[in-house]
Amino acid sequence: MRNANRISYHAGNVIGRWKMEKHVELTIEEKRFRYTCDEASIAHEAALEDMVADRISLQGSAEKIVCQYK
Repeated sequence: MRNANRISYHAGNVIGRWKMEKHVELTIEEKRFRYTCDEASIAHEAALEDMVADRISLQGSAEKIVCQYK
């Protein structure tokens, strides 16, 4: 099962780096893995990002825009 452990370690690093845990489901087996994307979760987050972008005025300093985003 060493190969499955290595696959899960490396896949976990990539998914963690890009913060995709809630959008991807992994199936890890000996010497291979499969993944599926949760399209509904991705679409929902994209819609939320659009709402945030609509509310932010892009006029002013960069610091002001960042504060509005947060």
